[in-house]
Amino acid sequence: MNTLQGFEQTLISILFWCVLASSALYLLEIAGKQAWARFVAHAGMGVSLAAAIGSLIVRYVYAGYPPLSNLFESLMFLIFAMLAIFVVVQAIMKPRYFGVVAAPLVTLLIGFASILPQRLRDSHPLMPALQSYWLKIHVSLMLVSYAAFLLASGAAVVYLILYRRRKRDLGTTGGSLALEGG
Repeated sequence: MNTLQGFEQTLISILFWCVLASSALYLLEIAGKQAWARFVAHAGMGVSLAAAIGSLIVRYVYAGYPPLSNLFESLMFLIFAMLAIFVVVQAIMKPRYFGVVAAPLVTLLIGFASILPQRLRDSHPLMPALQSYWLKIHVSLMLVSYAAFLLASGAAVVYLILYRRRKRDLGTTGGSLALEGG
């Protein structure tokens, strides 16, 4: 393992531990109504995004091609896309429960990527069929759309659960069923 591969592993470890801590902090914020936990979890997701970007850049430098050609690289790009979408949506819309969806999903993906066998994690020269500029365009856009779909479907499930719970809690008292933002 050369120095760049070791640095990539360090960045991936930082990514994993930050997003795992963010997952726990988002749950703490909801369960314990701790506002500080949400702030720290957002910061952890930002650090995770920086680590994901760094790991992709390092892989690009030592592999010599965009990191989109094998399962591990695709998972890392998917993780990057999910974190980037999370940060943008959180900055613009400020949904309350989006972190509870995004952080555990990213944690599961980075955990899965980390347990892949070494032969699936190693970078290899691209086969001739993949040596095209379309690789960068097609695969990256496909993975960004997968990331958006995963986050949207996860958020829909969480908000449906919250809607049912609020409807059940307000069943006898009436009132608004709107989910709060912010």
